[in-house]
Amino acid sequence: MGRKRGRPSKKSKQSTISNSVLGGVFIILGLVLLVFMAFKNVGSIAQIFKIVFLGALGNTAYIFPLVLVAVGTYCIISEKKIDALGSLRNGIVVIAFIAATLTAFSESSLSIYSNPVKEITDAVNVGIAGKNMGGAIGTLIGGAVAGLIGIVPTRIIMPLLTFVLFLFLYNISFKQFFGNIAYGFNYVVDHLNSFINTLFRNDDVKKYDYTDNFGDKTPKLSRREKARIEREEEEKQ
Repeated sequence: MGRKRGRPSKKSKQSTISNSVLGGVFIILGLVLLVFMAFKNVGSIAQIFKIVFLGALGNTAYIFPLVLVAVGTYCIISEKKIDALGSLRNGIVVIAFIAATLTAFSESSLSIYSNPVKEITDAVNVGIAGKNMGGAIGTLIGGAVAGLIGIVPTRIIMPLLTFVLFLFLYNISFKQFFGNIAYGFNYVVDHLNSFINTLFRNDDVKKYDYTDNFGDKTPKLSRREKARIEREEEEKQ
């Protein structure tokens, strides 16, 4: 007897549906939050969200809606069960370190050990005004690191630490990361070369047509060669 083909389980279908629903919710929330933060005079609720996110993360907060959209899109296109909340949590951690990195580069001196309450309060107020890159969280993390090792080493270490943390949280190896970058670069270069060759193609250059059904190279004469052969035949006659 032949083996019966297995049908997708009910649990698998429910998992896919829940992924799609949760992904759609994340995308909608991300777009709504982006509108709240990007535009003025959109209501008191939007103003509350804007104050909270800008105070906490400064201008880095604009990345958060994009993370929501990215996680939501991944939930929709993925065929397996996704830990959406875990992916979102990882994204928030990475955003916090990005805020700290940008704070280290935007501040000439940074330390929270002398007067942490004042430094964080000032960061919140400046962040709400849209004049701070990292807000309270960026100042807290960046100031803690800079207070220990100095501002210049912090500017070197924080980008590397953020990059490694991103790969670790999303379980991406260095080989996978740089391999995907190389693949994307080669893909762009190949299609760009194909476009340029098509754009500047000349009938005199394309002498062969490889469209033979049997795979043979079938010569295809150019217009100049056809004209030369016709003139030779006329002269013989």
